[in-house]
Amino acid sequence: MPFRGKYYNWKPYTGGGVKPCALNCLAEGYNFYTERAPAVIDGTQCNADSLDICINGECKHVGCDNILGSDAREDRCRVCGGDGSTCDAIEGFFNDSLPRGGYMEVVQIPRGSVHIEVREVAMSKNYI
Repeated sequence: MPFRGKYYNWKPYTGGGVKPCALNCLAEGYNFYTERAPAVIDGTQCNADSLDICINGECKHVGCDNILGSDAREDRCRVCGGDGSTCDAIEGFFNDSLPRGGYMEVVQIPRGSVHIEVREVAMSKNYI
């Protein structure tokens, strides 16, 4: 279907300033987007970083339990509906001498880790 008399290849546009449940498309190779439909297909995510979904053109909240309208949230341990008491906190202090001119593994962060904090407590010529 032509747009303003010309054919384009379209890709989804989810940038700022658009309604999350409208079908917004960016013309590939061009610097413009347009709303192609007032609503996307029901069940489409409102935003890439949330579970919320579009229904009848409106964004509806989905809890971490995947239930529409649920207030369930992940705690700081990433447990849905948890109280934050199941985290395994791992701490350490690295103060060993490093080999000259090379790299050294000082810690391996476990898969699935969240809320990671790595600090350099004193000035150093090393890279973290």
